[in-house]
Amino acid sequence: MKQAKHPPIRVNAFASFIVPGLSPDEGYCTLVQDISDEGIALGLPMERGRYVRVPEESRVRVEVASGRTVYAFDTHVLRVSEGVVPLVWVAWPEQYQRMERRHFVRAICSVDLTLIAPAKGGVASIDLYAGETVDLSAGGAMILTQAPLDVGDVVNVDLHLSKSRSLRVRGEVLRVEQLPRFRGQRRRVAMRFMDVKPSDEDEIYRFTMKVLCEQRRRGLV
Repeated sequence: MKQAKHPPIRVNAFASFIVPGLSPDEGYCTLVQDISDEGIALGLPMERGRYVRVPEESRVRVEVASGRTVYAFDTHVLRVSEGVVPLVWVAWPEQYQRMERRHFVRAICSVDLTLIAPAKGGVASIDLYAGETVDLSAGGAMILTQAPLDVGDVVNVDLHLSKSRSLRVRGEVLRVEQLPRFRGQRRRVAMRFMDVKPSDEDEIYRFTMKVLCEQRRRGLV
């Protein structure tokens, strides 16, 4: 099948912007801000609270996430424009790669959650436990909780991504570590998410990317 002229990139998609010799190996985190016939406008990346200086005509590599697909290509900088949101314009590539996202971005962040687990002891009921994440990705999480979980347990997890948005996923317990009482949470639990709907997986991915972008902008990672 003949490759489309341009990769199907949409505004507000998360992107990694890699400038050889200038950016971190994994690139700067940014967003697609605009699209035109000549190229793609990315938000000018920030590092430690300052905008990164990107020379015009620099050769760069761009990777744009779209659901489970990543579009990767080499191109060059057309110009850097100032404004309320400074932009770096890059040319449309002559060729691009379409790859399936195989690795999930993991962000160190605290997200409140509720665990819905079958009651122990053979009682036909469910128990609810509060908890919070230590880190989070679309593939799983490390959480702190008082829930009496064992390796192999499968539970429902309500992730409270914001005050107005919660998302339910199923998780399998991979590892449980007993901790001294810490902020009321007594166990650290490693969990993988199971059978996550593509739309929910994409939402968690976008949430973690947003967290990482903010942390990198502030120089925290």
